[in-house]
Amino acid sequence: MGWIGFLGALLMANAAGADNAHLMQLIEILHKKGTLTQEEYQLLRNAATTPPAESAQATPPAAVAPPAATASKAAEPAVTVSSEGGLKVKSQDGASEFTVGGRVQVDGGFYRDDRADHANGTELRRARLDVGGKIEKDWKFKLAFDYADNAVEDKAAYIAYGGWKAATLKAGLFTPPFTLSEAGSSLFGIFMEEAMLVNAFKPDDRIGIGLESSGDHWSAQMAIFGEGGASNDVDDEGSGASARLTWAPIAEKGRLLHLGGTVIYQTPDSAAEAGTDRNGNRVTTDNVTVARFRARPEAHVGTVRMVDTRTLYNVDSWTSYGLESAAVWGPFSVEGEYVVTQLARDLRQPDLRFGGYYGSVSWFPTGESRNYEVKSGGFDRVKPLENFNLKTGGTGAWELAARYSHLDLADKNVDGGEESNVTFGINWYLNPHLRMMANYVLADAFRGGRHDEPNLLESRVQVDF
Repeated sequence: MGWIGFLGALLMANAAGADNAHLMQLIEILHKKGTLTQEEYQLLRNAATTPPAESAQATPPAAVAPPAATASKAAEPAVTVSSEGGLKVKSQDGASEFTVGGRVQVDGGFYRDDRADHANGTELRRARLDVGGKIEKDWKFKLAFDYADNAVEDKAAYIAYGGWKAATLKAGLFTPPFTLSEAGSSLFGIFMEEAMLVNAFKPDDRIGIGLESSGDHWSAQMAIFGEGGASNDVDDEGSGASARLTWAPIAEKGRLLHLGGTVIYQTPDSAAEAGTDRNGNRVTTDNVTVARFRARPEAHVGTVRMVDTRTLYNVDSWTSYGLESAAVWGPFSVEGEYVVTQLARDLRQPDLRFGGYYGSVSWFPTGESRNYEVKSGGFDRVKPLENFNLKTGGTGAWELAARYSHLDLADKNVDGGEESNVTFGINWYLNPHLRMMANYVLADAFRGGRHDEPNLLESRVQVDF
C-alpha cells in the first residue's frame, strides 16, 4: 500500500495519545530524500500534530480504508426467508433449506338415510403440519403429522438422496405408489373424498425404501415396504412391493394426455387370536393371517361403510392391478381408473377377486385448467386467473364436476356387497390456497339381498400454507 498507507496506519494506531516524535523524524527523513511528495508530507505532518480527540474523529487516509468488496460481502444476509409454498428459510448458496407448511380441512355432512344410519354432523377432516427441507443440496427430508378422527397420526417421515441424476432414493415412512388419485395431494382432488376403489384397496403409509425417476413425458415409482409407523401386536409383520409407471405424450399448460398403470403385492400380518373350540374351551391360535376390504360411500362425516367383506381368514397374499387415464382440454378434463384385486388364501379356502372403477369429468366456467406434474404423474394446484376480491371484482375460479364409481366386494362365499355412486361437485377457489367445496352423492349399495340408497350432502372449507 506504499509509504503513505503504512505511515497512515501507524498514525491511526497512535491516535489514542502515544508520542508521535519518532514518527515525525521518519516523515522528515523520507521527505528530504524525496520519497514523499510535498502533498503527502503535509498530510502526514498535519495528522501527526493533530490532538488525539480530533484525530479519532478525522477521516483516515483513503489508502487504509477497508475495500468496498469486503464491506459488501459482510452485509450480505446468511439466509433468505420467503412464504411461497409455506414458510421457507434458505441458505444464501441455495444448498440447504427448511420449510414449514400445513393444511386444515373442516367438513360438514347432512344425509337422507335409507337403511343404514348415517349421522349428520361436522368434523375436522384434516389438520396437518408438514416440515421438510434440503441439506447440502443432495439430501432431502420430510416429516408430516395429521390430526384427524381425534388422533394424531404420522403421515410421512423419510430422508431422500437426490444426488444421483437418474433417480431419487428415499427411505422411511411414506405412501407406496398406487393410482392416479393417490399421486396427488388431498388438497388438489376434484371431489372431497376419493372414489370407493381407492378407499378399499389403497395401502396405508408404510415404512420402506422407494425409488423415483422421471423424464419430460414419463414417471416411474417403485417401493418395497413393511407395515406402518404405529407399532402392531403381531408375530410377523406383513410386507409388500409396488410399482407405478406413467406416460404423458401431451403435457403442457392447458393440454394433457395421461396414461398409467399400477401393480402392488401385499402379504398380511400374522398374529395370535383368542377364541373357543367346539366344546366351548378358550384357545389361542397362532399365525392367523387376515385381510379386510371396505369403503365409505364417498363421504366421511358420520357415514357407515355399506360394503364390507368383514375379516377374511387364512389369507396368503393379495395383488392389485390398476389402469389409469386422464385428459385436459383447456377448462375441460376427464379421468378414470380401474383396479382389480386378486386374493390368494390357504387351507382350502377359495381365492377371491374384487374390483372397481370410476370415471369423472370437470369444467371451469371461469376458464382455468387443471395443472399436471410430470414428475409425480399426478394433478397439481389450481391457480385462479384472478383471485376473489370484492374491491376489484375478482371472482376466483369455479369448477363443476361429476363422477360415477362402482365397487364390487362380492365373490364366491364372501358377500361384501356392491355399490354404485353418482357424485356431483362444485368447487370455489378463492385463491390458490383457499377453497370451498360441496358434493352431493347418490349412493346405491346392494348387500345381503337388499338395496340401501341414501343421499349424502357434504361441504368443506379448506386452507393450506
